Order: sequence, then structure tokens, then C-alpha cells
Amino acid sequence: MRSRSRLLLCGLVGGVVLWCTALAATPYTLRHGAAGGALVAGSAVYLVASAVCHQRADRSFHPWGVQLPVCGRCAGLYAGALLGICAAGFSRRRNSQRDRKFAQGVCAAGVSHRRNSQRPRKFAHGLPGEVRSFRGRTAGLVLAAAALPTAATVLLEAGGLVDPGNLGRAASAVPLGVAACAFVAGVIRGKVH
Repeated sequence: MRSRSRLLLCGLVGGVVLWCTALAATPYTLRHGAAGGALVAGSAVYLVASAVCHQRADRSFHPWGVQLPVCGRCAGLYAGALLGICAAGFSRRRNSQRDRKFAQGVCAAGVSHRRNSQRPRKFAHGLPGEVRSFRGRTAGLVLAAAALPTAATVLLEAGGLVDPGNLGRAASAVPLGVAACAFVAGVIRGKVH
């Protein structure tokens, strides 16, 4: 992996871990008598979170009796992102070996199928364009499928049919968080274009 990709991936991992830790630690810190710098840091987390979340009290978890800086759905997205970055890190070696075998099989089938054509043009990382675009479409489909539970709860809730509660909102958002973070990690590694 190139040094720039490694730096970006480390930044992604560090950012996800730091943000999830800040979200979980802020209510605890505020509940247990935060003063001075801890109070300012906790307020900063709430302020940053307000840029991406509506922070409605009725849709937020209240650990230690203090409202979480984000709603239940956002908490599920961030928890999923943490799981996704862990999954992307642990599956790196196995996936790269499996991907090489898959790519070689597809290339062999493609070359034997096109007897009168030239070999497929090679791109970065030595994979032909057809394989790389297929992987990109697959990643997009996985991302879209992971968004379905979240979309379903939003639509059912907006229609007044179901109130999934905070746990339901969070659980429906976890797959999207996992897929999104794994997708971004794949883009950084050059596995998805």
C-alpha cells in the first residue's frame, strides 16, 4: 500500500475511533461532574454533532441520564462505521488473496471469450478495467442494500405507520454505517473505483 493510502486509512481509522469514543465519553463525563476543560470538550462534541444531527431528545439515547450528542439513528451509523473499519482491517489479507484469484479467473474467462480482441487494458494495481468496474458496481449495490433498513424505518416513521424507537432506529442504521465505512476504506486502498 502506498504511503498516502496508508496515511488516509490511518486517518479514517483514527477519526472513526476518536469520534465514537467522544460520543460515548461525553455523557459520562458530563454526568460525573465535568469542569473546566472537560466541560468545554463535551460542549464542543455537542456543537460538532449538531452540524450533522438534529439531536432531538426524544430520539436520542440517554446513557447515565444525559442525552447522547447524536440521535439513535446517527448513533447506529457511527457504531456501524466502527464495526466497518474493524471488518475492513481484519479482512485485508484474506480479501486481497481472494480478489486476486477472482480477478485472474475473470481475466482468463474474458481473454478466452474474446479471441479476436486485444487483452483488457490494465489499470492501477494490475486489474483490468472490466474487473475494477464490476467491483465498483458491486460495492455500490452493497451500499444501496445496506441503506434499505434505514430507508424503510424513515419512510414507515414518516408515514405514521411505525415508531421503531431509538433502538430500532440505531439497529437499522448499523448496516449502512458498516457498508459506508468499508466502502470508503476500499476506495482508499484502491479496491473500489
